[in-house]
Amino acid sequence: MVNLPEADYYNYAGTTTFLNEYRPRWRQSDKLKTTDPKIFAVDENDKINLRTNRSNLLEFTTDFSQEQSVQINLLYYPGWKFFNQDREIKLGEAIKLVSLETDERQAGFGPWSFGEIEGTLRLSVSAGPQKYRFTFSETPLRQTADLITLASLIIVLGLAFKESPCRRY
Repeated sequence: MVNLPEADYYNYAGTTTFLNEYRPRWRQSDKLKTTDPKIFAVDENDKINLRTNRSNLLEFTTDFSQEQSVQINLLYYPGWKFFNQDREIKLGEAIKLVSLETDERQAGFGPWSFGEIEGTLRLSVSAGPQKYRFTFSETPLRQTADLITLASLIIVLGLAFKESPCRRY
């Protein structure tokens, strides 16, 4: 039996699953180290202003003198939506997934190797002031599953509280 100190569990960045099954399928690497900073540009990194960094919302602004690539250290899962100045950006346009298919050289970016950032996002940012907002919401499949769960719960509770015709007091 392994008895680890409680602090080890608080600082653990992985999952408690056997083989990290919750990582996205486009991330072959099983590296779990948290990659900081959340947003990184090789040039003019000081021109990035991270405004909000939550599990379902990432907001930041940039003001670069020329167009450049920015590394977004956020694992992509279906449900993420990307906006620039309130205009939606589709995955594959100005924002790409760092994967074997999109980064044939596998050279990495900035201080990271390819394995450390595989499954994250790379954004092409135009020159001048830009405002970005990334939001995570339920996919249609997840919404349908939530509705089925809610309907099932209502039915079960209804049956539990319904007076049975066989009961006699």
